[in-house]
Amino acid sequence: MSETNKPQGPEKEQPHFSARVPEKVARGVYSSAQVVIDGPKEVLMDFLMGLTRPYSVVSRVIMVPQTLTEFANALENHTLLKAEYTEMLTTGKVDTPRGRYGYGFGDQTINGSRCFGHGGGAPGMNGELEICPGPGYVVVVLSNMDPPAASRISDFITNRLPKE
Repeated sequence: MSETNKPQGPEKEQPHFSARVPEKVARGVYSSAQVVIDGPKEVLMDFLMGLTRPYSVVSRVIMVPQTLTEFANALENHTLLKAEYTEMLTTGKVDTPRGRYGYGFGDQTINGSRCFGHGGGAPGMNGELEICPGPGYVVVVLSNMDPPAASRISDFITNRLPKE
């Protein structure tokens, strides 16, 4: 498949790309939850089917930290999803102590700017991704320490970023 990606908004042509998508992958899978696990050199995203117990992993994505920045840019530029779907995915639906939570993304206001992201961890690993589209910041923190090590560093950084 070869196509030109054109984000909505100002006309900005993206480079052409070509990819073969096997039919099994093209059909997609339904996921009701995801788990993000980070290690010292990679980030693992498991997409889960959580309608029954135990949960089942329906898809797994493994990325290096730089890919998280590219993922954030693709969300912001609407090359990954149309603007309306990006907004739906990243806008909080339920109140939490740290803001609101949407479809896998926390949504909060930091220094007057809307930021969204996701974090997670387990013993010996912790990671945070925070995307602040207004001022244009993407914060990726990976730690090989127990939670909330990366969360605290991410909070320290985002709370000191210049306002829009």
